[in-house]
Amino acid sequence: MELLLKQKNKDLYSGEFEIIDNNQIIGNISFEGQLGSMEVSLNGSFYDKTFSFECTNKLFPSTKKKFRTYNILENNNVVGNIFRSMIKNSLFLRTFYFNLTYNNKEYLSYQIGLGEKTISAIYLDNNQIAQVEHNNTIINDLHNYEIYCEDKKTAYISIIIACYSYILVGYKAGQKSISSKSIAFEKTTNKYVLEKYNPNFV
Repeated sequence: MELLLKQKNKDLYSGEFEIIDNNQIIGNISFEGQLGSMEVSLNGSFYDKTFSFECTNKLFPSTKKKFRTYNILENNNVVGNIFRSMIKNSLFLRTFYFNLTYNNKEYLSYQIGLGEKTISAIYLDNNQIAQVEHNNTIINDLHNYEIYCEDKKTAYISIIIACYSYILVGYKAGQKSISSKSIAFEKTTNKYVLEKYNPNFV
């Protein structure tokens, strides 16, 4: 299954994405931030499912190994959470990853810089179930995420992780670009993370 999470617009603190499958819009995502904060509230739809993000540590940080936690809600009920965490591989080496718990299952996502694009490999029980690709050339501060996955269930998990990645990496509070182009070159050298990349997955 191939999906495109395409950003339609971005204002100073808000914006919208479309979820596209075979040129058909199958979902929408809107986000809203505020002055003086890096965090956002987010509402989305995917086929017949609606969901939202709620930041749980606006004033006080979590434990040192649990950064920027968001609850995942469906019909105003918490069904999981997502946060950034860290593995201490050695005295000087740290590995950061995203940890998503949804319906009592734990998904891990590792971001791998391959130069002109960044890959997010998504794992369940040590098996890769999806891959999200982000082009590091950004036009007008609008971000696009290509999602490759097995089915609708893994597509939904991938969308949640892509949205969280945007909040942490792509979202720039208080900035708006009308006509711009930025090019980044990201190259991962951490061998532990590189082992998570399967070039044959797609």
